[in-house]
Amino acid sequence: MRGGQSAATPWWKNVWTWVVVAGAVIAIVVVIRVAAPTVEVKSGTPDNDTAASPSAPAYDGTALASATEQAVLDAYDVDEFTDIEATDNTTILMSHIASWDSFSEGRVTVVLSEKVRPDDLEAFATAVLEQAEGVTDLDAVVAVDVEGLAVSADRTEGP
Repeated sequence: MRGGQSAATPWWKNVWTWVVVAGAVIAIVVVIRVAAPTVEVKSGTPDNDTAASPSAPAYDGTALASATEQAVLDAYDVDEFTDIEATDNTTILMSHIASWDSFSEGRVTVVLSEKVRPDDLEAFATAVLEQAEGVTDLDAVVAVDVEGLAVSADRTEGP
């Protein structure tokens, strides 16, 4: 040893320094974990009384959509929509149907594969509703064009 120097190890080489630092880090992590609020992961259903119970089956509108589609085919007395004679805008649109579905009770959604003017879309929805008048539980037809424009034709309650 030279004059005045001690034999002490530098702090970064001292094992006890690292034990204290590691203990402090662990203590901080434990405090953060304990103090942090716990977050529950939910399934995405709203937390209110109107949410469907897990035991209730989801609405399946396949039967309503199929019955409506078949009623329209029967009204034109054809097997496929491409067989409908195009005499006006409504019948022309029949060959542009992309899908039939029912997302809520009493309402059938018909999606068209082309852009349609609002007046023609309304006439189309009304024609489908009229041609499917024999379909029970059908209250409305929503016609949607390829750009998302939607028009609804609702069955009116009359005397």
